[in-house]
Amino acid sequence: MTEKLYDSFPYEKVFKASVLEINESDARTVLVLDKTLFFPLEGGQSCDKGSINGMAVLDVQIKDGVIYHTVDAQSGAFNIGQSVEGSIDWAHRFSNMQQHSAEHIFSGIVHKKYAYENVGFHLSDNICTMDFSGPLDKSQIAEI
Repeated sequence: MTEKLYDSFPYEKVFKASVLEINESDARTVLVLDKTLFFPLEGGQSCDKGSINGMAVLDVQIKDGVIYHTVDAQSGAFNIGQSVEGSIDWAHRFSNMQQHSAEHIFSGIVHKKYAYENVGFHLSDNICTMDFSGPLDKSQIAEI
């Protein structure tokens, strides 16, 4: 299990961790760290961006509580047990935080006013979508 620093320290931008596992292929390296600030692709929300030891983090996934960081790094750039420094792209993280909070507020108003449930949510780098258990027209959306 990876310790999820983003749950306890959502406003932190830099962290130190130890490398537990390395998988290398095609000029990309997948790292498992003992802890991370990187929020993974999860719950319809895009993953954090940033770097580990100055190398771009291209993707962050979670499976069975273990978080996998795909890094733009050549083979041999990391070693098991190595201490690394991760840095979060704060502008991207803060935008995701704001959009995610707005989704909860919007969905709460929809539920209170129309009794519709939020049945889907997607937050990418360029768009935020919400699916509800009933229809909303443009005038209802504008009112909310």
